Formats: sequence, C-alpha cells, structure tokens
Amino acid sequence: MDEQQASARPTTDAPRDTAATQAWFGQLEAVIGRLIAAHGETIAPAADDGRATPARTAATVDDAVASERALLLDLARIAAHRSERWTAPVSTYLVGVALAPHDPAVRAQVLTDLVDGLELPTG
Repeated sequence: MDEQQASARPTTDAPRDTAATQAWFGQLEAVIGRLIAAHGETIAPAADDGRATPARTAATVDDAVASERALLLDLARIAAHRSERWTAPVSTYLVGVALAPHDPAVRAQVLTDLVDGLELPTG
C-alpha cells in the first residue's frame, strides 16, 4: 500500500455521527416492531421436520435468494444513507439473523415491508 492509499483509509479515530446512528437503529427497531405487530403469528419460526417441501425446491430457493438479496441490498443502501456506512452490514446481519428461521415467503414479505417502511422519501 502506498502513502496515498494509506492516507485515504479511514482511521479508528474518525468522528462518529452517533446521533444519526442512534436515530437509524431507533427507526429500524420501530419499523420492525410495527411489522411484528402487523404480521402477528406469521413471524413465528417455521416448524422444520426435515422433510422436503415445495418451498425447498432448487428453483424456488434460487428465486427466493435472489429476491432476498435484492431486498437486503436495498436495506443496506437505506442504512448507509441514513446513518454511517458501517450500519449497513450490521443492519442486514441483524435482520438476516432474525428472519433466518422463517419460511421464505414470510421472509420476503417482511423484508419488503421493512424496506418500504424505511425507504427514503423521493423528491
């Protein structure tokens, strides 16, 4: 790494915008709370009896993964623009962990609602 690259890297001493970060995670928590209230029991973890189901076919899984990837990237974009850049991977990780045990259809609907609830207003 040359001197110019080293100087362009952020340092750990860089000032943090804690107000924006706190506001972002507060808003994320509020939207997730509204989604849980709206979806009720559908957000309960899916029972896994180990048997193959139509939801586990390769084509369905590929489509679900592509859809979830796009929605998680939207969430990361919103997080990075609303707060500090580091909140993007943290937010997507937390949401991914929370939704991982759920049925793909539920994950897609909750992710869609979450992104819609956090989307930046246009204009």
